[in-house]
This record gives sequence, structure tokens and C-alpha cells, in this order.
Amino acid sequence: MFRRAKAHWGRGEAVEAARDLERVLDLDPSNAEAKQLLPYTKKAQKKADAQGKNTFSKMCDAFGKMPERKDPKEEETREPSPPRERSDVVSLSFRMDLKPEQGEVLCVYGSCEALGGWDESKCVEMTLLPQKWEPPVGSGREPPRKYTWEVVVDVKETEELVEYRYLVRDAGGKTLRVEDGGVHKCHVSGMGGTRQRCTDSWRKSGS
Repeated sequence: MFRRAKAHWGRGEAVEAARDLERVLDLDPSNAEAKQLLPYTKKAQKKADAQGKNTFSKMCDAFGKMPERKDPKEEETREPSPPRERSDVVSLSFRMDLKPEQGEVLCVYGSCEALGGWDESKCVEMTLLPQKWEPPVGSGREPPRKYTWEVVVDVKETEELVEYRYLVRDAGGKTLRVEDGGVHKCHVSGMGGTRQRCTDSWRKSGS
């Protein structure tokens, strides 16, 4: 919830940010970051309200100076646009740097249906991104090759928490190795309509 409040604040949405921060403090009154940010959102909200009133006053003055329409019935009535529905889909961008052996492909699978529901056979293959050009280092040698994999998967925010792992398969689809250690986690509750990047490292036992 605090992360969503910061996102609202970063987009200039002071009202939404203040509402989320107040809810955070209701749940956790000792949250220092929320206490620090809330006064700024309140101040920005008051400033926006004052600007809105000033703009509305000028608009009313301008309307008062407009000439009277001779035949209002001839004016075409425009249907109001329907409100945009808020998306409940979160786009998760999974990314990892891993050097493959010949014919190997990096995949991701996890707890939600879009990631196979922990079924390794339904894992999602990732794409090896092309190498970005970088200038040679001081000695004139080419910079080291980077092996960055990425894939974007859409999940419903109702999943709330997405847990996942990475595995490596060969060209025939056979699993060669799977991550050890704890699973990766990503919170998606309330994040509908956004894109979240999950940049990870290959986990080994104990990590």
C-alpha cells in the first residue's frame, strides 16, 4: 500500500497518495516513511484545490461574457464519454542475466495460472535480448558479453502475491536445472494497469 502511495505521489496524484498513506497509518501508526510523506501530499492537495477554484472562477467570468445563443435547440448534443474502466491486469516483466550453454533456454514458472501453476512443463520461455553496443574499454578491448533474458507476463491483481522460480531447459524442452533456495515473490495487489519489473539473480541453495 505504501509503495502504491509513492507511485501516486510520483505521478502528481496527491489525493490518491494521501488516501493510501492514511490507510497505511491506520494499519501501521509507526510507519515513519508514511508519516513523513503525508504532510507533503496534504499541502499539494490544498494547493491543487485552490488552483481549481481560481480556474473555475475565471471560467464562470468568461461564460458570463459570451453572447447569448439565438437558437439553442439547433445545437447538437454530445453524449458524454463513458468512464474508462480501471484495468485489473498487471504486466510483470521478468529479467535475469545468465550465460547459457549451447542450446539452453531460460524459463520462469510459478504460483499463478499464467506461470503454469507450479507445473514445470507449463513454464514460460524467456527471450535472450540482443547485445547492446558499448564503446571499447580503455585498452581497446571489447566489453564483456552480457546475457540478459526477459519475458512479460500479464497476471490479475487478484493474485495478490505471485511466487516464482527460474529453470533452464534444452532445445527439446527437457529441464536441465532448477533454482535452489527460496522462491522469488512479487506483490500485485492493487497494482492493476501498471507494469512491474522483476530483475532477479539465479538463486542457489541457502540464498
